[in-house]
Amino acid sequence: MEHPYIKYAVAVIMEKCGYHSIDEITDEDIIKELEACLKTFCLKYSKIESGYATFDYTDNEPNWTKIILEAMSNVILSPHIVTSDAKGLYDKITVVREKVRMNGKNTGTLYASILPIAKKYLQLTDNGNISRKDTRLSNKDIAYIMITTLTPKKPCSSKWMEKKGFVNTCIIPDISIEATKDFVSIFNRLEMQKAKGLFNGKVYKKGKKDEVGRPSVFFGNYPNAAKSPYLQSLSVLGYIGELAKEREYSLKAQKVLDELEMNPVILVDPTPGSETASIIHYSHFVIQIAKDESLHKIIDSLFYARYYKYKGLKRTDALPLYKKYGIEDKGKIIEL
Repeated sequence: MEHPYIKYAVAVIMEKCGYHSIDEITDEDIIKELEACLKTFCLKYSKIESGYATFDYTDNEPNWTKIILEAMSNVILSPHIVTSDAKGLYDKITVVREKVRMNGKNTGTLYASILPIAKKYLQLTDNGNISRKDTRLSNKDIAYIMITTLTPKKPCSSKWMEKKGFVNTCIIPDISIEATKDFVSIFNRLEMQKAKGLFNGKVYKKGKKDEVGRPSVFFGNYPNAAKSPYLQSLSVLGYIGELAKEREYSLKAQKVLDELEMNPVILVDPTPGSETASIIHYSHFVIQIAKDESLHKIIDSLFYARYYKYKGLKRTDALPLYKKYGIEDKGKIIEL
């Protein structure tokens, strides 16, 4: 069970069912989790009040030809669905479910819609190395990978790409199965997330019509998410550090932080045409800042930082630097 995508789905089911071993997981457990994930595939807003639209999950099929909110359907792809081919993934959910039902041990093909990095990388090993591997896997392993792609119980965020629309990204840890269960538990606080207003989208006036913006959950499905998509890997660490002070999650958060000091996380970016899986290692110094509950404040400060450059630097020359480090472009360069 080396592949982090398989390990994460196993942890999702074990945490949900209260299991202590992978051997307790049945094919029916896998099928039920796939069906549960299908119900969170899309978001739809149902009411507008006080200048905000309230979103909730729906099993309605999205409009595959649009990247903006539909005036008729109001249905959009959920931010935790991390794939470059949402329609292909949606169509394969029922297929994979039925193959597991018939015989989970039989082999099938792992398509890029199920694992967005399948074309380039398939096996991400425990020590952080990336290697190639045949894409023929058991139907059960394919179902596990699909669950990780579909589950809302993982840190995720969206970024806007010119000509491509919103691209959903996520972070998957490569830690022990027990620590992964704790990680899943930490990111399975949906009711708290809703209470924080993450499922509310601002309503803008556009002429005589109202235009609904995407809910805050698109910019991080946990409190105090970084304002920049380029700082999400640090932001996730800051959130875990914040939980360390809560009695219910203190031990789990500490265990996860300890393991993340020795093991990497994988940042999955399925931008069409350039799908990547970046291996990220956290230093002892960064982990300690997270444990001190100060990391998210530092990240927020970085977002509003300014570059100091020698006199004569043009604003357009600095824009790539802002993008690289996730710093907000205020159109201002401070000269020395």
